[in-house]
Amino acid sequence: MSILEKRLKPIMIPLMRGRKTHLSDSKLEAIATWAILKVMVTMNRSCKAAQRREMKKKQKPLDFWAVFIGTYNRKKWMQEWGSTPFRLDPDFKFAPGRTKRRRGWPANAHATTQILNKLFIHVIHGPDHGIVDGWKFTPPRARLSGNLIKIWPPTGVGVREHWPQARLTDADAFAATYTLQALLMHLAEQVGLAVPLSKL
Repeated sequence: MSILEKRLKPIMIPLMRGRKTHLSDSKLEAIATWAILKVMVTMNRSCKAAQRREMKKKQKPLDFWAVFIGTYNRKKWMQEWGSTPFRLDPDFKFAPGRTKRRRGWPANAHATTQILNKLFIHVIHGPDHGIVDGWKFTPPRARLSGNLIKIWPPTGVGVREHWPQARLTDADAFAATYTLQALLMHLAEQVGLAVPLSKL
């Protein structure tokens, strides 16, 4: 990671300062690689060892990961890092245990946000292409006044010559960090895997 960080320094500094810069495809891929590596290190329990070895070998983004970036105009929201682990499993099972309370299997997915000065990075990892490739920060899921651009997997959205995009607000940053979590909790409540706090 230290080698990658040294290579990325001249690319990341303008992004962190919210300045105009040129983002080629190779630069976007390098940013995505760094963001995924960062999450792999901190969220190693939900990232398989085989994936970490593959990432170390290839030094490029892997399948089942999505990376978004934006320029954040912070006012009052003070969060720098936020991560929500969860499990995506069509054949949901409960882990064996002697207690009466059933326990779910460990997380195999997560949504993680990191904020570096004015650079907002959001990373999603999961075992299924549906949520990783298909997730977008668009209505009705989220209504952002600023732009959060997906840089991995490549979408063809043109940001190479036009950075920064419209800046994210505090409300945007909060929504981008927790929208997926809120949606998953809503779905879990619908199928009886979670109980709304109002009913406790």
